[in-house]
Amino acid sequence: MSNTRKMLVATIGVIAAAAVALVLIAPWEGKSRPEATFTTLEGEQVSLDSLRGQPVLVTFWATDCPTCIDEIPHLQALHDEMAERGVTVVGVAMHYDDPELIEAIVEAREMSYLIAHDSDRSISQAFGEVRVTPTSYLVDPDGKVVWQRLGLLDMDRVRGQIERMLERS
Repeated sequence: MSNTRKMLVATIGVIAAAAVALVLIAPWEGKSRPEATFTTLEGEQVSLDSLRGQPVLVTFWATDCPTCIDEIPHLQALHDEMAERGVTVVGVAMHYDDPELIEAIVEAREMSYLIAHDSDRSISQAFGEVRVTPTSYLVDPDGKVVWQRLGLLDMDRVRGQIERMLERS
């Protein structure tokens, strides 16, 4: 195969991957928050609607996801810095995760933000069938999903967007 043909095939592949990523990554942006209720590890029921009026960061994670585990201290720091200002961070463990392992990680990592186990897949289905971790959603105080991201978050960007939301409230 000639170099020109290889470059053309590679370019088409990149364009196709980008198109698929846009469909997978941004289906919720600008839409109202999904109808979802989280059952925390303590058994408390928290509906996303009950958090209206404040910014909410929802992150789907898995116990076997190294990127998810690496992100925990950053999510904890965000929670520590902004919870008193009305910002809620919710970590949603995937349906396939073992509840005992989730609890062990939560304890070992001293995770004090809301943690739910999506044991019946209802939360991931409410967000459009989340399958890849980490996947995060930032919901503004008016209930709109501002953005959805696959992979490690840019925490400076997250903080900046949340700060702007808090200034408008």
